[in-house]
Amino acid sequence: NWEIRKEKVADLLNYYEASFIGLQEVQKFQLDFILKNLSNYDYIGLPREAGEFAEYSCVLYNKKEFKVVEQKTIWLSKTPDSVSKGWDAACHRIVTYGLFKNINSGKQIWIANTHFDHEGRVARLESAKLLINLVEELKAKQQVPVIITGDFNATAEEDTIQLLEKSLNEATSVSMTKPYGEKATWNAFDFNIKPS
Repeated sequence: NWEIRKEKVADLLNYYEASFIGLQEVQKFQLDFILKNLSNYDYIGLPREAGEFAEYSCVLYNKKEFKVVEQKTIWLSKTPDSVSKGWDAACHRIVTYGLFKNINSGKQIWIANTHFDHEGRVARLESAKLLINLVEELKAKQQVPVIITGDFNATAEEDTIQLLEKSLNEATSVSMTKPYGEKATWNAFDFNIKPS
């Protein structure tokens, strides 16, 4: 329940003071709470569909460190510029991305955040292809690093992840510091079960 965990979520985000945070499945009232409690942050992104409880896959950014140069939200489908479901997806799915400029150094970086479908295996694979193409387009537009965050709803053995790892560097394999926590994160909110 959001009412039970909302302060803990805000405290955790404040504790790490990340320059960028990718959120998935966040609804507007949750986003509003997070922003109210993270005074240094703003966000980019649109909801994946209309409605009071529509979900965002937004990017939070530290507005004291970075400013937004450009931003866009596209749908993971054959028609990415309009609200649409892709392939065998159960839900509308999106990727939000932006070009950010460091206020002090002037260096720029692309940040993208997404959430792949939980049911559609074809949709996940096609979304991975779309994401890889997007990275190439962004690099062609502005030759700066591209970082992707997201919930890919897939295990390492699935073709979706294998395709992404052929084209992109997976963070835990290139990180200079050992990542914290489990690689798997899903346990259906049963905290006594190790995530799978």
